[in-house]
Amino acid sequence: MFRDSVGTLAGLRSALASSRAPVEHLRDDQERKLKRLLVHAYETVPLYRALYDEHGFHPEDFDGIKDLPSVPVLTKDRLRAASPRQRVARGVDLSDAASW
Repeated sequence: MFRDSVGTLAGLRSALASSRAPVEHLRDDQERKLKRLLVHAYETVPLYRALYDEHGFHPEDFDGIKDLPSVPVLTKDRLRAASPRQRVARGVDLSDAASW
């Protein structure tokens, strides 16, 4: 419980600090985090790698919000059609999943 409280307090402090940051700093931070997420998806999730490759999109080339329209969108139908192994990141143990 103490550990949870410390984590919550750290989160609140971080939120307060970011609420006082200049808008440009916040946008840069968001764009950096989004790029990191896109790269992670491409490198570890087969479904995203295939989707991005089909559209000629490479997340390393993502350079901010202006490039957002070039990010391919994963549809619900495509997600449903994919096998569990295609949907999750490499290294995830699917034997622990209750209902894939």
